[in-house]
Amino acid sequence: MKKAPLVSPRDAKHTKGRYTMAGKTEQIKGKSKEVVGSLIGNKDLESEGTADRNAGEAKEKVGHVTDKVEEVIEKVEHKATEVIEKAK
Repeated sequence: MKKAPLVSPRDAKHTKGRYTMAGKTEQIKGKSKEVVGSLIGNKDLESEGTADRNAGEAKEKVGHVTDKVEEVIEKVEHKATEVIEKAK
């Protein structure tokens, strides 16, 4: 499984929602494996699908948290810039 590259907070605006979307994609992939495994009686495939779906749910939650943290960072940067401009 390919990991998403780390990005600096300044590049965050270009990645907003990326982790959430990756999580949703993984959930769909997992659900597909679960259904196919169930239909053909392949318990290993079904279990793999469950694991993928659960990982996708976790990744989606991390994505939501990441997006919120990025929003806070952007607000702090904006406020800091305002304070610096007023101090000049």
